[in-house]
This record gives sequence, C-alpha cells and structure tokens, in this order.
Amino acid sequence: MAETDGAAIRRRLLVALMRRRELLPAAARALVDVRIEQLRSQSLAQTTERASRMTATSPLAELVLEIDARTLKEGTEEDGTAPRDLKSVGYFRDRLCEFKVERQIEVALAQRPENAGPLNSHLLAVRALDALRSSAPPYLRHFVSYLDTLGWLDGVQEKTAATVARNRGRKKR
Repeated sequence: MAETDGAAIRRRLLVALMRRRELLPAAARALVDVRIEQLRSQSLAQTTERASRMTATSPLAELVLEIDARTLKEGTEEDGTAPRDLKSVGYFRDRLCEFKVERQIEVALAQRPENAGPLNSHLLAVRALDALRSSAPPYLRHFVSYLDTLGWLDGVQEKTAATVARNRGRKKR
C-alpha cells in the first residue's frame, strides 16, 4: 500500500471518528478522544503497516474495498476531506421516506373509527393527515417524522415510568 493510500485511510478514519463522536454520551466521547489522539500521534508508517495487514480475504471484501477506493476518488468534496453520497443514494433515501409515510398514512386510515363523533381526536388526526397528503406532501413527510419522534419519546417515557415504579416497589420490601 502506498503512502498516499495510508494517509487517505487515516484521514477517513479520523473523519469518521470525529463524526461519530458527536453522537455519543460524554463517557464514550472521552474514549473516542483518546483513540483520536492515538491516531494523530502514530506515524504514517505505523498506520500504513496496520492497514496493509488487513488485506481482503473474500471476493466480497475485495469488492467493498474497490467501491470505497472509487468513491474516494470520484466523490470527494472540494477540500478533499469527506466523500459525498452518491446521487442515487439521496434519491432512494427520499423515495424510501415517501413510501414509509404513505404506508403509515394507509395504516392510520385503515384504523379510522367507524362511528366516531365529530370531535373524536383520532378521526380528526386522520382527516388532517388525509388533507395534508393531498395538499402538501413535503410538509406531510416532516410532520409524520415529527409524530414518529413524539411517539418514540412517549414510549421511552412510559418505559422509564414503569421502571421507576418497579424500582420503588422493590425498595419498600
């Protein structure tokens, strides 16, 4: 492996670690910071040696390495620090989001109450989703994403409350 390949691997590893670091809790961030400093202090020869030991052993691993090499050559930004997503990845991500939203709306419409009153909250929410679907699809995707997040947070809150209640019951015994 050439020196430039070793530098590219090191740079990509550092970029990936710094990106992931932001998503971690404080204790894990400290460990990642230590690893980043280790990588920065290592000589390029040590990094290249370690990378050369990790050779591809299967055809699939070789294919992945080749795709990574092509992506690094073709898809780097102007400053050369991070590869961009392929255009098709963005397209398919958007389409997947649209399909997910449509599926969730269809499920909500299928669960619509039959004999609900005019102020039934579930029926009102379903009507709002149906109206948004026909008038503002981009806003609907953001709105459904927001509702998913709220639902997830509500589930986390319920689990936390149940855990706290169980722990209080155990302490009394």
